[in-house]
Amino acid sequence: MFSPRNWGRSPGTRGKPGWAWVLVWLVSGCASSRQEPIPIGAVFSMTGPLAEIGEAQLDAIALAAEQINDAGGIQGMPLQILFRDAAGDVDRAARMAISIREDISPVIIGGIESSVTRKLTDTLGPAVLTVSPSATSSVLGENGQILVSLAPPVSSMATVLASRALSGSITRMSILYTIDRLGDGLPIAFHAAFTAAGGTILDRKELTPGRLNYLNSLTSIMASKPQAILLDTCPVDGSQIIKDYLDGFIRKEVLWMFSDRLALPSFVDLVGGGKFTFQHEGISPSPAWDETYDAFERSFVDRFGRRPAPGAYPAQAYDAVFLIALGLAQSATTGPTLMESMRAAAAGGTTYTAETFREALQAVSRGEEVNFEGASGSLDPDATGRVAGRYDVWRVEGGEMDIIEKGVVP
Repeated sequence: MFSPRNWGRSPGTRGKPGWAWVLVWLVSGCASSRQEPIPIGAVFSMTGPLAEIGEAQLDAIALAAEQINDAGGIQGMPLQILFRDAAGDVDRAARMAISIREDISPVIIGGIESSVTRKLTDTLGPAVLTVSPSATSSVLGENGQILVSLAPPVSSMATVLASRALSGSITRMSILYTIDRLGDGLPIAFHAAFTAAGGTILDRKELTPGRLNYLNSLTSIMASKPQAILLDTCPVDGSQIIKDYLDGFIRKEVLWMFSDRLALPSFVDLVGGGKFTFQHEGISPSPAWDETYDAFERSFVDRFGRRPAPGAYPAQAYDAVFLIALGLAQSATTGPTLMESMRAAAAGGTTYTAETFREALQAVSRGEEVNFEGASGSLDPDATGRVAGRYDVWRVEGGEMDIIEKGVVP
């Protein structure tokens, strides 16, 4: 079993395949098959501030497609991934979705952030199902559009963060954030959860992304003497805030609480692993942490030369492809029927995993009920298409991210 330490770090020499190479490999593999491939759309941000997450998710998707094709594909037909780069822009994501809409089966995987995911559903309409590994907004589908998100809603994250703060006798907090997050609304959701439980939010300050320093923002927010600060931003801006704190405010001795956006290796690298001597803890989506996840992690390391960072939601991306494949195996032809088929594949019957996917397909062909359990845990979606999740709590110790509590339930 791999240790949860060193997320995203290479255990040796980093493997060659980047995302562009992966797509060429997948397409060439499909082209050599005797059967026509089943094309699945994928719209992720592979450039811009979310590129680190996009690469991890697309690599996980490619790995799942390879394993499904090695198992014989879906009724003998291999999966093919048709990818477009959203570049973190909602309008570009819409254009990219339109560019492949006529060439894909009734499903598209994406995006990383909730704003892009909502735009995809609006653009594609109800005939195409949108599946997101990481969109955490509490409100996703509108006007009849449908989607499945394998990430728990942002309200659950807020509940866990607020509970941890209050359990540590933290009653006075402030919030620093930028609005370009994976799932919008964490500052608002945390504010509501924390105050409802008896805490006080002293200040909630929106930051301008890309500043050379945040000294003025820190001076302002420290003036009210918070016991703790929730930081919800990207690794680049988050690391600059922490550097500024260490340079001028370390004697204030506040507890820093980091959102899922900062559960990435780049955040630790940009700050410097040895500089996390101040009070801090972070939160990230929890994978299954069982044999199913161990098998996924081993395969990911073998293929890409680095461990998957849970903060990038790679296990959710990996599981999404298997769940889609089981849904398509039931001859789903539209978004609504595919969604129901996916729900059925995760909800009951004999349990199967990625390692027993071939047997799961055989069971589906016999009309038997299956219960696919993923590397990210249980995939049973509720009536809104959301999957209930858990969270891990981490700190940086010895220069590395280290999980101090696994599987916290909201």
